[in-house]
Order: sequence, then structure tokens, then C-alpha cells
Amino acid sequence: MIAASAIPGVRPGPPSQPACGGSLRFGFTGAEVHDASALDDALAQLEEMAALGARVVRCGIGDTQVLRSWGTSAQSASLAPDRVSAIHRVFARARELGMDVWMMLIVSYPDESASAADWKRKTEQWWQLVAEEFADEVAVVQIFNEADGSHYRFHTEIADSDRDSYYGELAELLAAASKTFHAMSPHVQVTTNLSGWPSGDRVQARWERALDVIASSLDLVTVDIYFDHAVDDTEMPRFPARIAALRRRYGKPVAIGEIGDPTQGSARKERAQQQYYEQYVRLLRGLDLSYAVFYQYRDRAATTDAEATFGITRADGTAKPAHRWLENHPLPWSCGPA
Repeated sequence: MIAASAIPGVRPGPPSQPACGGSLRFGFTGAEVHDASALDDALAQLEEMAALGARVVRCGIGDTQVLRSWGTSAQSASLAPDRVSAIHRVFARARELGMDVWMMLIVSYPDESASAADWKRKTEQWWQLVAEEFADEVAVVQIFNEADGSHYRFHTEIADSDRDSYYGELAELLAAASKTFHAMSPHVQVTTNLSGWPSGDRVQARWERALDVIASSLDLVTVDIYFDHAVDDTEMPRFPARIAALRRRYGKPVAIGEIGDPTQGSARKERAQQQYYEQYVRLLRGLDLSYAVFYQYRDRAATTDAEATFGITRADGTAKPAHRWLENHPLPWSCGPA
């Protein structure tokens, strides 16, 4: 295991615990194990996150990470024991560090030529295998990713005229996933995240249109939120009212699945990211939320592509200014049980 002190730009040591102000658990997306060589780095990321006060880690499990094979149409999918073992180690260490595990199951059966019935059967096999292995180790299971914005299976745009029937399909699938995971662990919270770019009235209307259909299949209402700072600097103060409206309308706990800003390899944007993080922590800590997850902990690559540079650490593991700020201003710790 790589110690936090061995990561360039990161200072080890636990944060001081501020006065407790609620049950909100902050954290990051990260610590994913895409292959065996990534295990030590994933474990190190957990140590670093915990040192910043994180109390939840959101990480994905894909088919290439844990499956030996999807099997044939007549055979069940099967897991690869060595890969599964690596994921167990990550989840166990997260819990030892006092973090809830938020497991993302974005992938589904990848054969685009499969019939709808075959796709559903194979995807449910996938959920069952993962539930049997991990359901009792995680607090949250996220099914799909921003499936209100693009098709849960084909990732194509959804015509407005098709949305209501599409959300009905999505609700049935989420209910099936919920049943599978609750059978293995009654306390796990099943959710799906809704897209949030850019925050505003149109996004809130889209959330409500989807949630009016799918909320009954969820334990936790999750929305992603990204602010267009260059266009509307008045939206952030309006956001607390949007969260309150979701709680009133659906009567369920609410979480922020993603919030953050890209840096695109620019020192100026890195400084701006730090300033936004300061604002986000102040904004979110006062809201009635279960979780607030920053996207993300580590850049995906050394690139100027915005999508790959949301991390508060660079691809080589060195700290950006937002990380250094959090070292001195650790995230609020939860009032809830560790």
C-alpha cells in the first residue's frame, strides 16, 4: 500500500474535527480499480481523501473490472475472483477509514444487437452477481449514469416526445435493480443520478419530469449539479431552494452525485477551481442533503480536455490548489455513524 506521504504534493495526517452541523457526508468520485496495477493507487487515494475529511467515496465497477465473461445467451455471466478480491480490498479500506461506499453500476450488457428481453436478462444477471458480492459492503448503489440526459442502454439522445414512456421503462429497470440489491442488503440505498448542466430552471423542470415517474423506484434522489459561472453568477444562491423543492415534492433524502469544475491544464483555471470549491463547501454544508460528492479526486489524463480534468489532483497525483486548500480547511465530518 502506498502511504499518503508518498504522493507528491500531499501532506499526510488526519484533519481536525469541526463542530458537527448535520448528517451530510462529503466525498469524492475516485479510487477506482480498472486493473490489478491500479490497486495500490486506489488504496492511496482513499487515505488522501480521508485526510481531507471525506466520508463517502463514489467509485464505479465495470464489467471489464470484475467479470470473467458475460457468458452466452444461454449461459450466465461469471465473475473473476482475483478482480473481485481487489474491489473488496478497496471497499473494506474505505469503511475502515470511516467512509461510506457509493458503488456505481453504469455499464449494462454491451451487446447492442441483443433483443430488449435478452439485454434485460443479462443486465439483471450482472446486477445479481454484483449484489451477491458487494451489497452488504456499500451504502449506496447507483444504477446507470445521467440516464435522463441520454438513453440508459444506447447513450443516444431521447426525443422529447418519447420521454414519458422512456422514463416508465427506466422506472421498471430501477425497481428491478432495487429488488435485487435489497434482497442482499435491506439497508442499501438504490439511486440513479440526473444530469445537471447548467443549473437553472430548465434543469429543475427536467429533474421533476423524470422523478415524477422514477422516484418511487428510488431510495435516494440524486442530482448532479454544474454551474455555468461564466453565464449566470446568480444561480448558486438559488440552489438551496431547488434542493428544498426536491425534498418537499418527493419526500425522500436527496444527494448531490456530482459537483465540480474542470481545470484543463491551466494554472488560472486551477485557481478558479479552488475558489469554487470554497463556495461549494459553504453552500452545501448548510443544505438538507445525505451526500455531496465532488467530481472528482484525480484527473483521468494529462490533457487539456475538460472532461478529463475535474480532479483536485492531477493525473500524476500532484495536488492542485483546491486540494491544498482542503488540506487546511478539511471537509465537515458527519454527525452520523461512521
